[in-house]
Amino acid sequence: MRPTLEWHTDEDGITAQPELDATSPSPGKRTLRLIIVLAAATMLAFLLASLIGRRQADRLAQVRNDVVLAFNLQQDAIQRGDGELYTLTLSLNDRAWQGYQEKLFETGFFRDEMKTITEQGQEPLVSLSPDLRTALVSYERYQLVEMEQTAATSMKLQHTAVFRLENERWLQSAPDPSFWGSWQTVAGERVAVNYPDRDAPIALKLAADIDAAISAMCGETAGSSSKGFCQAAVPIRLRMASEPEALIAQDVLPSVSANQFDLRLPAPSLLGIPVNESDYEVYADFYLRPLLEKLEAALSSTVALPDQSVYMLCYDHPLRGQHLYRYSRQLNTWEPILPQQAFKDLSVSPDDSSILLANHGHVTVYVAASAARIGDETAAWQRRLNADLDSSLVGWMETKTTPYLLLQSATGIGELPRYSMLDLSDCNRTACAVFDVPGFPSVHWSGEAALFSVGSDVYLGSQNGTGGRLVGKGFSPFWLDQDRFGFVRFAGEGATMTTELVVGQIDGDVLEVLLDGNDLARATGILEQNVLFINEVLLEPGSPETLLLSATGIRSYAGRSFIFTADLTGWRQNGARPDLKFQLERDATIGDVPGQLTPTGEGRFIVSPDGQWLAMTELHGHDRETWSIILHDLLNGTLLELEDSVPATPGNFPLLDWSADGRWLLAADRRFLRLISPRENYQEKIEHSFDACTAAVWAGQ
Repeated sequence: MRPTLEWHTDEDGITAQPELDATSPSPGKRTLRLIIVLAAATMLAFLLASLIGRRQADRLAQVRNDVVLAFNLQQDAIQRGDGELYTLTLSLNDRAWQGYQEKLFETGFFRDEMKTITEQGQEPLVSLSPDLRTALVSYERYQLVEMEQTAATSMKLQHTAVFRLENERWLQSAPDPSFWGSWQTVAGERVAVNYPDRDAPIALKLAADIDAAISAMCGETAGSSSKGFCQAAVPIRLRMASEPEALIAQDVLPSVSANQFDLRLPAPSLLGIPVNESDYEVYADFYLRPLLEKLEAALSSTVALPDQSVYMLCYDHPLRGQHLYRYSRQLNTWEPILPQQAFKDLSVSPDDSSILLANHGHVTVYVAASAARIGDETAAWQRRLNADLDSSLVGWMETKTTPYLLLQSATGIGELPRYSMLDLSDCNRTACAVFDVPGFPSVHWSGEAALFSVGSDVYLGSQNGTGGRLVGKGFSPFWLDQDRFGFVRFAGEGATMTTELVVGQIDGDVLEVLLDGNDLARATGILEQNVLFINEVLLEPGSPETLLLSATGIRSYAGRSFIFTADLTGWRQNGARPDLKFQLERDATIGDVPGQLTPTGEGRFIVSPDGQWLAMTELHGHDRETWSIILHDLLNGTLLELEDSVPATPGNFPLLDWSADGRWLLAADRRFLRLISPRENYQEKIEHSFDACTAAVWAGQ
């Protein structure tokens, strides 16, 4: 049909209108078509979403499976005792955490748990982070518990481990702070417990039980106990620590702080949380027993401190230098001594009667013993040192008539240090005469002869260094008796190089080889040759027939330290080989006080005056990043370790000193002063607030 056109003028405002095509769809048909299109689009979207969902589910399932495989690999390493494989399952991002995990593995902590639920066919639960790079693995274990009164039993504990994807491998990692949440404190009558939010339900329950147990303990000893934690006006502070070192089981000394009472237990999530309420009683006993045993030991201790005082030279403000302080155990206070003077270093006289302090060419003598007198004065006196350079106090050379104070002076870069000696009895009213000696001395007890280490050479001369003759190349010289001396020297070359302990006579030129590093190796059962080097030799205090020797491993024994004793009785009587006794091996670097210079580095022996206890510091950890203190009983062969470690940063190393009676060891670091009685298996820990300390000694009589 042709369109019908009607013509109008522009003024009419009417335009031509076409007639509708009879073939155009109706409104109903258009709606139906739209519905069909929308349905098809919805179905397509659903199919795409299903496909994506399946792929995402497959991806999640694959990731979870990878995490479970990594977890099972670690469990397999634990069950088989494969330390190398276990280490490969740990993240390297936190070396300290990794080191503690390896130590836990070595101590058998993980193997002490009887079995995992995974062995019964149940896989652990895996919770993934949104980016699929972090996983929380929850699993259950049966923990074997040795009960005191009953047979061994077990409890089921819930554990959670953190795994992270690193270099396309899932590795167990240290939890970050968000894992633990914020920290809270709940205070009871006797104890204030600091705990993480993650462990809040069980932490609150344990805190109530701890508080009740300590209250009962103090009630049983009411009226008889002098220990402060039962009389303190504020609760004992206890932290449920999140660091894995809190789990490490050591043969530790009972420790109770004398003022702040800082105690530590592992956070429940470190140890595991009981799955069933019926296991809680067993868990509480297992968890609390170490703490309560320490407190019981403190309450029952009747150990008396020596009749001496503790003195420390410390920085009390970064800009004010070091000052001398005396600690009062009765008042728990630090009393400044000579507060107007700052000092560089400190040494205490061999009889512990006086403290010697040096600073800028002057020596100050503080008489710590109430009855001691030096000259005509009884409090403190100061003299100028007749020395060209500002000297440091190194130690004492004691003879039968005179104790000589040894001083060390710095020289130019690459040059050997200078040594001088001072006789305090030779001081006049204004100054003390100092005479130079050719090297680091080892003075004969008679005062008539001395050995001197000058670089790698050992000289024999008079006490004042005159008339010296070269006796050999070596180090660590010492005196055996009136006529004989010894030192350590190198022998051989290259792969056959070893160290020898040689002995000579004052009036002779022949050196006798007493023993060598291979003799020490055989005493430990090591068959390999030339792998132990002797470091230091010392005649044991109180036993003129016994030598103490330290040795360091090389090659396949690198990083290990060894301690030996050598009985010289047979050698003195008929020339027989010394009777060697292997005392101790440590997979660490051992020494005494870092920074206390000798020609061969830090000395390794701090022996109690009675010759029974050997105190040492131990530098350990994956990167040798912390110090700890160990005590070895030379008579019984037992070892004690303090439970705290000290970061190996400048000024924070432990400082050690034995009391005159040999019953108490003083140990100080950047935060604590420890008074340790190894015979009584007891220690007290006192917190201080000094910035750093460089000396800590017993003094007085």
